[in-house]
Amino acid sequence: MQSLVTLALVVSMWFGKIDRFKLANRVWPLLVCFLIGLAPAANSVSLIVQTGEGSRFLYLPAVFICAAVGVVFGTGIAARASRGLVPVGVILLASYAFTLAQTNRHWREAGDISREILTQLDDMLEDQSFEYLFIRDLPDHHHGAFVFRNGFENALVMFVSTPIVFPEHGRISQADWDRYAAKRRAEPDFYPDVLLLRWMPDKHRFVTP
Repeated sequence: MQSLVTLALVVSMWFGKIDRFKLANRVWPLLVCFLIGLAPAANSVSLIVQTGEGSRFLYLPAVFICAAVGVVFGTGIAARASRGLVPVGVILLASYAFTLAQTNRHWREAGDISREILTQLDDMLEDQSFEYLFIRDLPDHHHGAFVFRNGFENALVMFVSTPIVFPEHGRISQADWDRYAAKRRAEPDFYPDVLLLRWMPDKHRFVTP
């Protein structure tokens, strides 16, 4: 959305009452710098889109985009061709504010999910007969906002206070979980000291085999 609004701003200024040559000389070098700054992260596009861990690669390119927008506005104001600048600027600021609000909402929801997971685990682990914990589909992120990443073990120690033993980061493969689950369904007493759980993201709760 922001890219489209920025493009509309540049196009409107290009066909407005300004010196096109002067505008091009100021904007295109910034756009070239933007592409150069984006090049190191070109092989991480899917990573940047799917999670927030790649956003740091966009900090430097964003500087040049912001500078380009500022140059366009400054050139238009200096040329007294600001008739279309105000509505376009308002739309641009509103779109960025909306995106920021959406990002913050995802982080709040990720925090709520982690709280729900720890609360449910705390209730389930009141039975001290469990010594091992196997979890399938433990959420890694929520719309790019991290839920646990590598902090699940620390979260259990800090908020659940249990000496339970679990695989690295509390995760096991789907094949291993399915194998344990099939064995548990066939033999309910199979490894009674193991708490075997699967996180249901649509229902925000744990289920057992």
